[in-house]
Amino acid sequence: MECIKDLIDCVSLMESNFEEAFEKTFEIESDRRNAKKLKYRIFDKLYQKKDNVLQIYLTSKLVAYTYDVLDAAEDIADYLRGLIIKYPSK
Repeated sequence: MECIKDLIDCVSLMESNFEEAFEKTFEIESDRRNAKKLKYRIFDKLYQKKDNVLQIYLTSKLVAYTYDVLDAAEDIADYLRGLIIKYPSK
């Protein structure tokens, strides 16, 4: 997951370079937007299937939970961005 990797990079950059860390928070936001589009495309294809109902349900839950992780990563990135804005030179 690129979003999680970017979040880890952002936290690491906060120790040395606030400007790059600030930019990384926007990359995380972009990653989440792309994931949202992908989630709906997967759901669209998944719900068109007439196969095993249990498999469709479990796959949809897996996709939804994966997106929830990315959504939480963006919340953390927003918090980090707030810290960078509040303490720009520390």
